[in-house]
Amino acid sequence: MPDGTFNALLSAAGLENLTVSWLVEEVTAMNTIIFVNIWAGVGYYMVILLAGLTTISNDIYEAARIDGAGAVPCFFRITVPLLGPTIKMCILMDIIGTIKIFDLVFSMTEGGPNGLTNLPTTLMYQEVFKYDHYGAGSAIGIVILLICLAGTALSELFPSGKEKA
Repeated sequence: MPDGTFNALLSAAGLENLTVSWLVEEVTAMNTIIFVNIWAGVGYYMVILLAGLTTISNDIYEAARIDGAGAVPCFFRITVPLLGPTIKMCILMDIIGTIKIFDLVFSMTEGGPNGLTNLPTTLMYQEVFKYDHYGAGSAIGIVILLICLAGTALSELFPSGKEKA
């Protein structure tokens, strides 16, 4: 039986047949890392979105209620459009953060099993510190930088909210 808190919870619930070595199995390793990455970032982006929500004036919602708008139309026609720049920034930061992720993957699997969870950053680390291929590691780092710069530049092509006016 594989160890771990989640497997212990599954066993306690009588679901021993669902216990798996989550980070060792080729089928589940990357999905486990993706889940942990999402779980680790949810609170951060919630705080940013909450800060964006506090910038929306209650007068707008009051005017919409006077005009007869309910909660759902207010959400989709007021909240989402006014949070557009904040949502755009959160998406961009998450994409760039995911491209640059290293610590989570390295501490959980070191790129294994069989290199299936290798990402550009772990590959760069291995090239430099495991194989002493400094040129290849530097090239991978430059590619990561260019991808992040391209993502940031592309985000400016799609204005949202207040930028259209």
